[in-house]
Amino acid sequence: MNYWITTQWPYPESFDEWAANCGVYMQEGKQHAGKDLHPGDLVFRYESKSGPFGVTGRMGIVAIMEITDLLRDMGNPAPSGYANGSERWWRYKAKAVCKDAAGFVPLSELNRALGYSPNNNLRGFG
Repeated sequence: MNYWITTQWPYPESFDEWAANCGVYMQEGKQHAGKDLHPGDLVFRYESKSGPFGVTGRMGIVAIMEITDLLRDMGNPAPSGYANGSERWWRYKAKAVCKDAAGFVPLSELNRALGYSPNNNLRGFG
């Protein structure tokens, strides 16, 4: 079993809607970052401060997911457009189940635990 961190935007939907679509998503051209994801691996979901939905995120670990399937092409034929004008081609997904979403680890504590700079924003890993 391996442990991972994924950064996801804050969602405007309910927790139940998010949990029903739980997983690790990869953009076209970034799928190499998920090639070693395997069923049974645990993924810590870091929620960023902002995203294209106009929702403010918590900037911390908000859930733990367990991978249930390998990274697969979802068959999305084209990029998704967002209200802020940005586009992302979320072509790949490793399905997961939400194991725990009751706790919270703020970014400052996560950076300290990982030995990162206090101002690290967890970008640039993929």
